[in-house]
Amino acid sequence: MKMWLFLAVAFAGTAFGVTPEERLAYYCSTYDSCRTQFLRASDKLIHRLTKEEAQKVQRGNWKVPSNVDQNLYTDWLYLPATKAPKRLILITSGTHGVEGFMGSAVQKYLLDEVLATYDRSTTGVIVVHAINPYGFKYLRRVSENNVDLNRNFDTDRDFFKFHNAGYAKLEELLNPKTTVRYTYWSGTKFLASVLRLLATEKMATLRTATLQGQYEYPRGIYYGGKDFEPQKGLVESFMDEKAGSYPVVMHLDLHTGYGTKAFMHLFPNVIKDEGTVKLMKQVFRGYPMEDAAGEDFYETKGDFTLYTTKRMLELKKRVVPMVLEYGTNDNQGTRGGIESLRMSIVENQLHHHGARAPHVAKQIKQDFLELYFPKSKKWRMTTMETTVKWVPVFLNRFREIE
Repeated sequence: MKMWLFLAVAFAGTAFGVTPEERLAYYCSTYDSCRTQFLRASDKLIHRLTKEEAQKVQRGNWKVPSNVDQNLYTDWLYLPATKAPKRLILITSGTHGVEGFMGSAVQKYLLDEVLATYDRSTTGVIVVHAINPYGFKYLRRVSENNVDLNRNFDTDRDFFKFHNAGYAKLEELLNPKTTVRYTYWSGTKFLASVLRLLATEKMATLRTATLQGQYEYPRGIYYGGKDFEPQKGLVESFMDEKAGSYPVVMHLDLHTGYGTKAFMHLFPNVIKDEGTVKLMKQVFRGYPMEDAAGEDFYETKGDFTLYTTKRMLELKKRVVPMVLEYGTNDNQGTRGGIESLRMSIVENQLHHHGARAPHVAKQIKQDFLELYFPKSKKWRMTTMETTVKWVPVFLNRFREIE
């Protein structure tokens, strides 16, 4: 990172009374500690508001049904507009469970340093922590039913009929039915298999076939389910109620994994609505958005922000959706892409078929977590510095929409 940017961000942090190093404390190592931190930060924020504002704040949680854990909660905080409700911001984390650590840290930053002084006269804010608490707690991207929630949201059930022909051709490679052999030779064998595929197919073709989502292999990676997971109904009733009086809604969904290491990528959804595209360009100008028509862009079925966009348009609202994805492994390239795919396969194989020894299972879980929540102090500081520099800008620009 450029020295001038580091100094600028460091100065900004000091101005708020929080240094970049101190923000490292925003990162927690477990779902339970992240949840506790979110709840405490919410309390702290409410206490900083005027008595009149604090009385109007709403907070609560959804208990997510589970057969293995009765303490899985999605928590939320709603700060309504204090005067005329014109705009609503929704900020969600943990849609892909294990990715929730970064999202939780960003939400902690917003609660501590931004929202108490944010002008909410005409703009309400909702912060939702851990859309997928099972995956968050048990270090999986998917729900307890092996469903990828970011392939499970839509306004119409017809998308469950989608047949991913590219995935079907690769299913044997993507979903091994044997005990995991997590060795140098198994990794070399997988690399050789993928390279043979790439001799006839582009990396973008392979990426689309796998990441797009599939609805036919319940124990496979990127499984979108046969029906909606409970979160869809919970989110829909909640959003319909809270967004009711707001003409304009922005949804920021926080993710990690794909993209350049330590870079905050902006992924717009691919809905062809001119008003939505115009608003996205207005709010996010000056920061590079991924090109939805580019070769490296992949469209997914059941995408969460695409769903909220469709839903808000159905309710005759204008909408500004965006995925903020913090890259971890340079997996937009061939080498990183192959390694990330292999880790997705191995983690899923471990869950369904086990490992040859406990230490193998432990290593796989550690490596999988590293893929979505790097231990690197430099990675954590750089991603938070980018967040501090740009996210308040986006929030302020959204407030300017008439």
